[in-house]
Amino acid sequence: MSAPGPALRRLAPVPALRYLNERVTREIGLRILDGTYRPGETIPSEMAFCVELGVSRTALREAIKFLFSKGLVTPRVKVGTIVNPRRQWNFFDPTVLEWLLAVGDIGPFLVKLWALRKALEPAAAALAARNAGFEDFEALHHSFAAMAAAADDLDAWVAADLRFHQAIYAATDNEFFWPVGLLLEPAFAVGLRVTGMAQHQQQCIPEHRAVRDAILARDPARAHQAVIELMRTSEADLWQALGAAGEAQAEAASPEAASPEAASSASGPPCA
Repeated sequence: MSAPGPALRRLAPVPALRYLNERVTREIGLRILDGTYRPGETIPSEMAFCVELGVSRTALREAIKFLFSKGLVTPRVKVGTIVNPRRQWNFFDPTVLEWLLAVGDIGPFLVKLWALRKALEPAAAALAARNAGFEDFEALHHSFAAMAAAADDLDAWVAADLRFHQAIYAATDNEFFWPVGLLLEPAFAVGLRVTGMAQHQQQCIPEHRAVRDAILARDPARAHQAVIELMRTSEADLWQALGAAGEAQAEAASPEAASPEAASSASGPPCA
């Protein structure tokens, strides 16, 4: 596969921040994730931050404690606060994900996310077929029905599709699968909105139905294969969307921008 097109940035909404230490924490976190402060480097001193951000040492220290809990930094006596290597960062944490989506190139991130899903979701579906209870069956059925009813309403489609995939992970009856559906929700939502730029794939509904029916039939092998087929379409949608987004950015930068009619005709509910 070729690399994704130009960067897709800041698709995630900025959350409302009620407290000063939340704003300070987010500001420093964004600087770490965007590379202003690189792994191995020491971030500015307490005094420098307090002057720049207009905050107290108490607020700043609370922010550093929070960043430490996410694996982003390590405070060291007489040295300062060091930015940790990326491999120590907790990318499954919703806050870290939100920051990453706010500052990063969304394309490569989504490609990695889809690789994770391809590795885990077929196995999750097979486990769901073995272990799902009545409430899990209801969750799958209702979320699928909401997807089918959403038609071209992207917001309704994204909400229903998220619930569908979360229901698969929840139905595994395995505590180690549950966090994937829960903690990756912001990333899944952004991914679905990016793939929503692609032309609607008519096989989306049948492929989701195949996953649902296989789990309801308690057929692990069929559920496993059904998710593989669904992910194949989903990945194709992702690459099509990234390519289309890159072309749209290039057109927007040129004197001859695409017409609104052309832009609207290229969007539809994504497969995911």
